[in-house]
Amino acid sequence: MLRQVDLNAAGLPKVASVVQHMQTVALNSFCKQQQIARWFGAGDRIRDTARLAQRQQVRGERARQQAVYLKAAIALEANNHPRFLRLLQQAHREGKLQSHAAFVQLIEGSAAGIVHGRKHRQLNDTQKAFFMSLLNYGGPLLHNTVSMVLCGPHIRSTQRWRAEFFAHGLGMDLKHFQHAADLLRKYRAQDALCVLAEDATALQAHLEPILEDSSVVVYGLNGPPVKVSSCQILWEQLTQQGVATQFYVWTLTAMMPGVPHIPLCAVAHDGSNETFSFEVAASNWERIWQLAKAAGVKLLGHCSDGDARLRRADLHLLHWRMDGLDALSIEHALVQLAAPKVDMSMAAPFCFKIATQDWLHIVWRLRVQLLQARRSLQIGSLLISATALTRLQKQCKAGVKLLYSDLNSKDKQNLDACLRLFGFKKLHPSGTQDARLPARTVEDTGIIEALDSTPDYYGLQLFLQFGHRFMRIFVIKDRSPREHAADAAWCIAFVGYWERLLRDAKDTAHINMKENFITRQTKQDVLIACNCMDLLPSEDGADDEEGPNEEREAGQQEEDGNSS
Repeated sequence: MLRQVDLNAAGLPKVASVVQHMQTVALNSFCKQQQIARWFGAGDRIRDTARLAQRQQVRGERARQQAVYLKAAIALEANNHPRFLRLLQQAHREGKLQSHAAFVQLIEGSAAGIVHGRKHRQLNDTQKAFFMSLLNYGGPLLHNTVSMVLCGPHIRSTQRWRAEFFAHGLGMDLKHFQHAADLLRKYRAQDALCVLAEDATALQAHLEPILEDSSVVVYGLNGPPVKVSSCQILWEQLTQQGVATQFYVWTLTAMMPGVPHIPLCAVAHDGSNETFSFEVAASNWERIWQLAKAAGVKLLGHCSDGDARLRRADLHLLHWRMDGLDALSIEHALVQLAAPKVDMSMAAPFCFKIATQDWLHIVWRLRVQLLQARRSLQIGSLLISATALTRLQKQCKAGVKLLYSDLNSKDKQNLDACLRLFGFKKLHPSGTQDARLPARTVEDTGIIEALDSTPDYYGLQLFLQFGHRFMRIFVIKDRSPREHAADAAWCIAFVGYWERLLRDAKDTAHINMKENFITRQTKQDVLIACNCMDLLPSEDGADDEEGPNEEREAGQQEEDGNSS
């Protein structure tokens, strides 16, 4: 027993060292295992990263292959598309559809009708306006034909949409003027001065019976429509009134940008002196002034297209200098017309009335009379020969951009030809040459400058200068009213000096005013338009910066007299 105890006691130190050694070995083994695990874990991560990169590369390559295949499939399918669809896709890629918004909406609506059916789709505003215009101008037959082709609406739907708009009847009615005043307020132009333009268009002579409220209303006679109850009454009205051949329309134009033209009223007549004369035109104006005052429309005056009866009405109004009648005038030798203040007009400064001629019709006539072979214009001894224009057009000199069609005297209403002939051009928005986009008109006097080197063409150069200054009044927008008035005065002086030269040489140089001068009507229209342009700056006070108009005009008249 004692021996065993001694043996155990003697072996305790060895056992402790063995245990400690075993713990150390275990700890080292654990650390090595952890280190090995970390080594293997790092290797796994490296392998995982490599595998992931390889997978991504494979996926990317596969995606590229799929994209190439898809692109080829799309191209193959596109080749199978109808030609019009391929053209539309090409126009879309080139950005050409942006300037054809109405066309896009019409095609979109037609495609929706094909896909969803005509009964289960909503038509856009462009489609509604398109089919309403077809019904108005072409009648039910044309509407139904186009609607069937383009998957459009039923005629009853179009008639329902049309009934939602304001209905204009023939004749002058106060409700027409009140409707125009409402539209002006909608565009915040209730205080804008307005000009009333009037013109006629040809009608096909026929009678149109319409059933309204259990009675027959006949359209197509001179004057307003007539209700008839028998053929005898229709025959009596037909023999008394006659059949209308012209549709005469008055259109209100606000002198403010962004405001649309407003159809005001219309009548039907045959254009004869019994239905439309100077007296009828003057009485129509007085009636219009009264209705405009009642509706709150600030009417400045009238504009017409060269009709002899309206020209006489213009001169009658602008020469209206009765005793005690207030009129806006300029005491200058060049300005012989005045804007009278009539009784039916509104309170100042909206009381004066002018009556002018449309500048566009005047420019058309100036170009045609220059190019006519039967007319030989000349200024004194200077010939105005249009053959120089033909020579310039063929030589294609620098700065001269005339087309062959510009020199065709039979093409009477060609504004672009007038612009090129009288020294103007159109600048389109930067980055595009699309003629359908809005353009700005600027001066380009290359054709006038090209005539400087040849003294024989001095008469033609003077005439083109006259046309250039006259057009510049109306087509160049960034000039002051005083500059426009100066151009108008120059044109008045030029026409007067030209006519005086010819009349003084009439007996000695075999001058024929009908062949060597512009027509009397064109001369009067130029003078009327330029006189009214000189009156406008005084009326609206556009450049009234130095005090009242009277004092400033007196000083300007003195300066003009000294310069003259």
